[in-house]
Amino acid sequence: MKIHLTSFAPLTLLALAAGLQLSCSSDDGEGGGPSGEANCRIEEVPAEPSFRAHILPTFQGACTFSSSCHGSKTRSQVDLYLGEKLPRTAADEMSSAAISEMLAGVIGRASVTAPDVQLIAAGNAASSFLMHKIDDTHRDQGYACTAQASDLDHPCGDSMPQTAEELLCSKERETIRRWIDQGAKDN
Repeated sequence: MKIHLTSFAPLTLLALAAGLQLSCSSDDGEGGGPSGEANCRIEEVPAEPSFRAHILPTFQGACTFSSSCHGSKTRSQVDLYLGEKLPRTAADEMSSAAISEMLAGVIGRASVTAPDVQLIAAGNAASSFLMHKIDDTHRDQGYACTAQASDLDHPCGDSMPQTAEELLCSKERETIRRWIDQGAKDN
């Protein structure tokens, strides 16, 4: 009996991608995952969150770990680019111009999934589709969503980051919410 390894390649890639996805999020116990606050990227919710110091590192650690998620300008899911992958060295950091360009593409822009809602409504986290996706409350808002090819369970899609049942930790979510409520500044 001859086994061709090429027939296993798609399964191996699928398993690898699933493993990467599961390793890129943290949980505070609310979403059912075991990781807890210890894996949170933020120790304390800052009074005035900085996009560059607090939000971007969270996005880079949880949302942009592959170009197939939200880490590529040209290949991100639902045309949502949230910055380059987590930098490995200072030389890999995003430039100020690239960060400003990325923010311009998400603040005040309609969601591809829920076209009547802004991805990030500066000054109003409660009206921001991205915040509802992060909080896993997007299905309860009554949005008219356009089902995406990857959405299996609901036209508004899954919570983000899209990992088994884990959400960002509560401190990360609160920091993003506070940043949006304070005007979603490029700071």
